[in-house]
Amino acid sequence: MSDDNHLALATRAIHGGQSPDPTTGAVMPPIYATSTYAQSSPDVIAMDDLYGGSYRLFEGVRRRSAALDFSFVDLTDPAKFETAIMPKTKLVWIETPTNPLLKIVDIAAIAAIAKQHGVLVAVDNTFRRRRALGDEVPERPLGCDRRGRGGCEVDG
Repeated sequence: MSDDNHLALATRAIHGGQSPDPTTGAVMPPIYATSTYAQSSPDVIAMDDLYGGSYRLFEGVRRRSAALDFSFVDLTDPAKFETAIMPKTKLVWIETPTNPLLKIVDIAAIAAIAKQHGVLVAVDNTFRRRRALGDEVPERPLGCDRRGRGGCEVDG
C-alpha cells in the first residue's frame, strides 16, 4: 500500500491496509458463497445434547489443541450413529441421561456398532451404575472434577 500513502488517513483505514484488487477493484476480498470447501470427517462423535462444559472443551479447546474434529449426533438413534461413522472416527462420547434434555442412550446398542467399526466408546455419566450394563462390560474411571462429574470408558 506504499503507493497509496497520498490518500487521507480515513481512506487508508477503510482500505484495511490493502491496495484494491487489480482485477475487480474491490477494497476487501469478496466472500464466495460456495460449498466446495473440503469436508472433514470426525475423529470423535459425541451426543448432540451434551453437557455445556464438555461441549466447550471439545469445540473451544480440543479442536484447536489436539486438532480433533467433532461431530454431534443424536445417539438415541443407533442408525444415526452408524451413518456418522467415518474411516477417521476413533471415539464415540456418550452422555446418558443427557444434560439438559435427559435423553437416554442405549449404551449396549451404540457399543455394539462401535465395536463393528473399531471405534472406542466413552460414557460420561454421573448417575450410571455398573450393573446397568452387566459385569461383562469393563469399566475404567477417567476421573472426576471438583463438581463431582465423572466418566468411565467402556470397551465396545
